Order: sequence, then C-alpha cells, then structure tokens
Amino acid sequence: MKTGMLANIDALTQQYRQSIIRPNGIVLGGETLQLSLSKHFSFDEFISNLETFCSLPPFLLRTTIFPGHNIIIADPIIDFYDVWAMQTIQFFSIYNRPQLIHSILDMKDYMNLETLASLLLCKKTADALLGTEFTLNHNALSKVINQASGTIAPCFVFPFLEGLIRKECGGIIQPDGTITNIDAFPESLKRKYRTKPPNYKISNISDELLILTTASTNPLKTTIDAIIQEFAKCLNSTENAYSVFGNARHSILHGDISFKGAMAAKYIVFLLFLSKIAPDDYIKNLEGIKKYQLSFW
Repeated sequence: MKTGMLANIDALTQQYRQSIIRPNGIVLGGETLQLSLSKHFSFDEFISNLETFCSLPPFLLRTTIFPGHNIIIADPIIDFYDVWAMQTIQFFSIYNRPQLIHSILDMKDYMNLETLASLLLCKKTADALLGTEFTLNHNALSKVINQASGTIAPCFVFPFLEGLIRKECGGIIQPDGTITNIDAFPESLKRKYRTKPPNYKISNISDELLILTTASTNPLKTTIDAIIQEFAKCLNSTENAYSVFGNARHSILHGDISFKGAMAAKYIVFLLFLSKIAPDDYIKNLEGIKKYQLSFW
C-alpha cells in the first residue's frame, strides 16, 4: 500500500487522468491543470530522496499517455524529471564514486546515455522555440530539430534498453542474449525456452524484461514492473502488459514512430542507471547535485 507523498501522487494522477478522458474525447483545460503534480508539490519534494524520485515514472506515464494518438504533456515535472535524472546520473559517474557505476556499466553505456540525453534535449529545445516569438527561420529550424529527434529517439532507446537489460541479468542471459541459466527464469519462460537448442539467443524484449523484473537483483525491479503495467493501462489494453510493451518496440522499429513506447522505455533506462546509486549517497550529495544542475542551466 502506498503511503504519504506517493499515496497523494497516486490519487492526484488518477484524478488528473479521469478529468482528461471525457465521453467526447480527450479534453485538457484550466480545471484539469489544477490537478497537475507541479501544482501540488514543489520540485524539491520530488527530489528529496532517491526512493521517491525513482517511484515517479509510472505516475508520469499516467499523466502523459492517453488512448488514441493523444499525448498530453502539460506538467513541468515531466521535463524536470528527465533533466534531473540525466544530470544526477552524470554527477555520480563523474564526481562521486564513479567506480560504483562503472563497475557494472561501461563507457559505451554512458555514451549511449549522452546520445539519448541529446535527443531528448533537442526535442525540448525545439518545443521551446516553437512556443516563442522567433522568426520564420527559427521556427523552421525548430520544426526540423523536433521532427528529427522525434523520429530518432524512439528508434534509439529500445535497442539501448535491451542491451542494459541483458547486462542487468548477467549470469542468467549473456550480453548477446544467449541463455546462461534457464533455471532462474520465471515458470512461463522456462516452458517457452526449455526446448530451444543449446546456445539459443533470446531476442524478445518482453521476455528479457520479465527476467529482469522477476529474476534479477535490481533494487528497482518492482518500479520497472509498475511502469510496464501502467503503460498497458494507459493504452486501455487488455493484453499481457509485457507483450504490449514488446509490441510498442516492434512497431517503432518497423516504421510506426510513436513516443508512447519510447517514453516508457526512457524511464526504464533512467532507472537502470539510477539503481546503481545508493540512496544514502544520494542524500549526502544532494546539495552537490543541485549545484551541478545549476551549472548545467
């Protein structure tokens, strides 16, 4: 059962979603905006401890992804979360016990994270330009940036996520997907893969995620499962949540570009990095992280 701040966030985001979904479609008005998270909590409350911050993604999905083709992003906490997560990970990878993270994730992972960050920030910059009184040329440039990042980011984030999942499931599956320890699989996957030939390679992000959330030791695996479950609920799907997520990956990589699946994948990528930071270390370095954030802006 959720208690305290998370219980309030849970209730508020449910109200927010209910107020937007109307019988005649999706409606976002001033009354609805009063239910946004940033109207009820300060940014400092969201970042006060790592556990609270890492618990936010399922609720953020609930306030951004809606049935049909509508994606509602009106709450400043959405963009704030992305920037704070990226900068916190970078702070710990550079300034504070970087070996804690680098012992598990290599430099290639960080280069990929920087690429993802660039794509996300490009889109935010383009959105900002489109909302200002710039010249026609500036608006044209912002549209190009927005369209490019909106197409590339979804195609990039899923393969990146799959590589991280496999590393996180070390000892169970190898980085290339080869099964190492099928006995650690959940029962449903044992039945599926037991008859496969030796050195069989899994290439199914739905199954890999299920191994992550049921068999890995990742401390945030419960939250990652909640992201996957919430993503399926946001789409009003009655299918298995992991299959819904996998289908989103397949549709993007086969030409159906959509930010919906990419949003969920992005949050899981962040959590896999954030899970390498000890909550006590986060608290001890919170003021340093804030100063680092200011230098970024």
